Amino acid sequence: INAEYMGINRKMQSEQVLIYWERQGTDKLCGVHCLNSLLQGPFYDEIQLSQIALELDQEEKQLLGGQAMNIESQNVADDGNYSIQVIAEALKRLGGLLVDSIDSQLNKEIGADLTNETGFICNSAAHWFPIRKVGSRWYNLNSTNRLGPETISDFYLSAFLLSVRENGYTIFVVRGEYPKVDRSFFPDVKPFQRWYTEAEAEKINKENMKNKNYKLNIGGTDERDLEMAIENSLKEQQSQSHGQIEEEGKKEEQAAPAFEAFKGKGVTLESAPQAGAFKGSVQLLGVNPSEDPELATVLKLSLQSEKFGSEVPEGPDTLTFNFRLPTGKSLKRTFKSSDNVLELYLFVLVNLETDFEFVLSTGFPKTVLNEPDIPLEAAGLENYSLVNVEKA
Repeated sequence: INAEYMGINRKMQSEQVLIYWERQGTDKLCGVHCLNSLLQGPFYDEIQLSQIALELDQEEKQLLGGQAMNIESQNVADDGNYSIQVIAEALKRLGGLLVDSIDSQLNKEIGADLTNETGFICNSAAHWFPIRKVGSRWYNLNSTNRLGPETISDFYLSAFLLSVRENGYTIFVVRGEYPKVDRSFFPDVKPFQRWYTEAEAEKINKENMKNKNYKLNIGGTDERDLEMAIENSLKEQQSQSHGQIEEEGKKEEQAAPAFEAFKGKGVTLESAPQAGAFKGSVQLLGVNPSEDPELATVLKLSLQSEKFGSEVPEGPDTLTFNFRLPTGKSLKRTFKSSDNVLELYLFVLVNLETDFEFVLSTGFPKTVLNEPDIPLEAAGLENYSLVNVEKA
């Protein structure tokens, strides 16, 4: 990003002031929307931020050495709640923008002049949103705004920031040379990504002001638990709980979630669809790859970092398997004997170059491993067994 855009930015002057804003839908990726709206262009996506988070995780593990074996990721959650370290690193890579807390400035005096700054990012436990000066005006570019960019007067800026902080947000000022963006740099924007003229932003402001109870928006829809959405997406996959369902009409109520989204610290997989036509696929993570391939990639990266980032040393209570993929490629991994069969499926899943449904089998005669909740030591698997990965 740096070389391509920063070289052009220093020569380019926009003729018309445009305000860039991203709307948050069901994606829950407020961190991505916050960054791009602050930078005034779609510079980053969730895959790039997750890669930065993975690199930071690896650096932290190297610093901690052996103490980091069981430490979960503190830098990325699949709900878009990236850590400040990830956001700061992304800004640093784009021209050397620096992030600093403004709490001390706000504490000194309520009249602190913050209008000379260019942008701020605000973070609560579960939401990110930016405040940015574009042209001569300030805008609240929260991705959950009802209509689009919300105008903030210079006079009201400090008071608004104080209100944001009082509602539990941490506020950071972003300083440095911001990229001067021309929309021609990004010809293929998505429906939730849009530029507004100052006249359009003013129309939004007038429309908002018609509401007597109107207040600048500081809310985040992704404060809802992400696992609720994922649980709903899995209900149709889960028709049994340990093989028995008493009433056909209550299948959805009785099915146990296969995936629980982590809340700021990583992915925690508790259980999975039970015996029967069990198959491995990205849908184990609660996402349909054909509908949202980018989110599927993010979840796989997160899972790879949390569960398979460190090797399990071989010992008396471990089992080592060789996996043979349909492409002919081989994988090797050591597991704890107490791990469930599901761990084998997840390991294969995060190592697939292309996503497809698969089953695992071993032995002669062929035995399909279709009971994910059975411990490896009870599944009849021997140390150094060959596990075949077959397309379902």
